[in-house]
Amino acid sequence: MVSIRGWNVNEDGFASIIVVPKDNPESTTVKVGIPDKKWGPWVSVNHAGQATASVIITPPYQEAYAAIRPYGVQPRVDRCLFTWTYDDDQGHLAVIELVAVDVQGVRHRPHGSTNWDDANGVTRNADLFDHSVETIDHFEYRLRPYRHWITFENVSLEPGQKTNFKTSIETVAIPPAEEKVSVSGRIVGPDGAPATTKGWMYYHSESASGARLFSSAYDKDEFELQSVAGESFIALYPTRFAPIWTTKMNLNAGDIVEGIVLKLERGFETTAQIRTADGAPIAGAVLIASPLIHGSTQGPNFPLHADESGEVSLKHLADTKYSFRVEEARFEPLRTEPMTVPPNTPLVLTMQAAKPTTGVVLHSDGTPADGAKLRILKEITQGQGNVRYTGQSGGFPGRVVAVTDDQGRFLLDQLSTGSRYLSIIEGPDRSRLLYRDFQIGQSELTIQLPKRRDLRIELRGDLAPYFREGDTRYVNVRQSVSLNSPTGNLTDLVGDRAPIEPNSTGGTAIYRGLVVDPQADEDDQSVSVNFGSLKRTAKRFLLNDQETNSVDWTVGELPEGVGNDTSQPSRIRQLPKPSR
Repeated sequence: MVSIRGWNVNEDGFASIIVVPKDNPESTTVKVGIPDKKWGPWVSVNHAGQATASVIITPPYQEAYAAIRPYGVQPRVDRCLFTWTYDDDQGHLAVIELVAVDVQGVRHRPHGSTNWDDANGVTRNADLFDHSVETIDHFEYRLRPYRHWITFENVSLEPGQKTNFKTSIETVAIPPAEEKVSVSGRIVGPDGAPATTKGWMYYHSESASGARLFSSAYDKDEFELQSVAGESFIALYPTRFAPIWTTKMNLNAGDIVEGIVLKLERGFETTAQIRTADGAPIAGAVLIASPLIHGSTQGPNFPLHADESGEVSLKHLADTKYSFRVEEARFEPLRTEPMTVPPNTPLVLTMQAAKPTTGVVLHSDGTPADGAKLRILKEITQGQGNVRYTGQSGGFPGRVVAVTDDQGRFLLDQLSTGSRYLSIIEGPDRSRLLYRDFQIGQSELTIQLPKRRDLRIELRGDLAPYFREGDTRYVNVRQSVSLNSPTGNLTDLVGDRAPIEPNSTGGTAIYRGLVVDPQADEDDQSVSVNFGSLKRTAKRFLLNDQETNSVDWTVGELPEGVGNDTSQPSRIRQLPKPSR
């Protein structure tokens, strides 16, 4: 059989071949490949076969690009050999176009092709260039996958002799696209060598369904991640280098991005001087500098502390604007808009003294709540958007900004003028109250906690299909809390996890400390419960005013990816109040 790939078609649309049979048969089978009308993207690689620039490979081209990959370049005196890793039968996947780009930018095609043997003795394909390795800057290749194969059986090899041949057409199936996008690349140092530094990697994506942000620590010179589609970019925040980032990429579901190269740079240095309104230094102030990347300042927080003279050394700054957050007791938090940072001129940041907010927290019986925690979830600002107070303690969200003394008294000395705060007041027994009205300068507030409200969840059924072997089994409990503001209805999620104690009918989980919202209607008091590490299932329940809310939840082995219907929340049955 004769397989024909990459026809040379003349101006009239005809192509011809010469067949030299080995055994002088009268006929043979001819198989002709018809490639895609469009080429896939160009891939730029260095002499080691590594991609030097990012490229987006869409689903119709992914199988060919995954199989047909370069291995590297081998010198041959005044020539060079561009070697491939693909097997010979994988060459039927696509037409290959390869060029060598010399140091002047001139593009050269291969002079011919040959074979080479890899480390395991497997013979593979290679292309030969009439240029030395030293004269070539890089190589570029692209692919046109074969979409159809036409087979002609019983084709005559005798001139003038006709045969009854058969024709069949086989269409190459395109594998279905994945739901997520795949992004991969490598991190190199200033000298181009593999990087060894640590840091954080952030993946930003924005689409019609909203904005997404994913982050993870890294300590390797290569990365690969699965994420969501949209207008996306990657930002890298190394610990000993300046932040770096990619250009924005418009990605659709199933796209694969390869060849991203993030090159570390040292950046520049300067100092920030933290001062009061009258110019005095503020020692110990905490400063966080956030670079502006594609319109976003979301990134990891690296707190820096001012010395005795109120100065902070800023190192490894990137060539972009920065926003600054500065906090210190007795002062209003300072938040700046993104600003240009001069390399050699100290940056002066001025803080305003804060008016204290004071009050007392009482238990439900009116006694002082010693050790109650004041957690701020969100700050509602004027004209600057809403600020989330990041951080959590003991698994529960919200930053603890004050703890009451043995008389139940508290002091808040870092609130901002014109802001309101969505807060959780948490008693030492985990009784929790949603509080909406903290403002700067308030005095002698009295806040009374409710009785602690718990949730008891009776899971009935086989829980094994939902968890991996050896996993710690627990339920996640989440409540939605809200605050109406001039900017709209703001919502947040609060909650924690509770361990599942196995029993003969399934398991029991007890969550202590539901948040009580005194301003919410009955139908607004709901809680969402979910569990499962192998498969996840969820259900929503309406709360009641009992000290213990009880849930009976019969679970079954659900199909992969299917959860319980949460559109209609179930009522929690009321338990009798405990006798005193």
